[in-house]
Amino acid sequence: MITEKANLIANNILKNYKSIAVWSALFLFFYLIGLLIPQGFDCVEYFSKGLIHPVWTPWTNTIVRVINWPLIVAITLWSLVFRTYKYHKSPLAVALVILSLPTLWVIFMGNLDGLVLAGLILLPWGVPLVLMKPQLSAFALLAEKSHLIAGGVWLLISFIGWGFWPINLLMVFRPEWKIEWVQDISLFPWGLLIALPLLWLSRGDEDLGSG
Repeated sequence: MITEKANLIANNILKNYKSIAVWSALFLFFYLIGLLIPQGFDCVEYFSKGLIHPVWTPWTNTIVRVINWPLIVAITLWSLVFRTYKYHKSPLAVALVILSLPTLWVIFMGNLDGLVLAGLILLPWGVPLVLMKPQLSAFALLAEKSHLIAGGVWLLISFIGWGFWPINLLMVFRPEWKIEWVQDISLFPWGLLIALPLLWLSRGDEDLGSG
């Protein structure tokens, strides 16, 4: 009986080590892919020059300073594969996600949405990444009490470090915003009439909450 239990524990440990090794190797592979892909537009024109639009949270600039382009690619693709595989353990599902137009757009534009997804995977510790783009994923903090507490703590820390930065988000209401971002086809703020009631359906589910 003791021998069987010991073997079971040993097998579980070995299985975990194998899983860690596979996911680590995949991350390294994506990093190498990032070395071959030209830097995305935003990384070249904005992030590499220290330019961050005010609607992004102020610590975004700090984060992009400490990571390079291949790392952004690796984090983005690895997070997509990990999240997809968690729900659909199918190579076809993973391939479709990687080759989808939104994924290719994020990579070639050099967007940081993949870092936000990584933050969702790492919640509650990934709150700083999640709140880099609060309009995309802040509602995911409503899924768990620990996530909500972590979000509140980080907000207090961010106010101390960067002041009351949420006021910058109000610039989307200005006429100048539509002039600068003529490609913006969102329904904001009218979409809130539908989005806010639907928040009730996202309770307890961080994926619904963030999407």
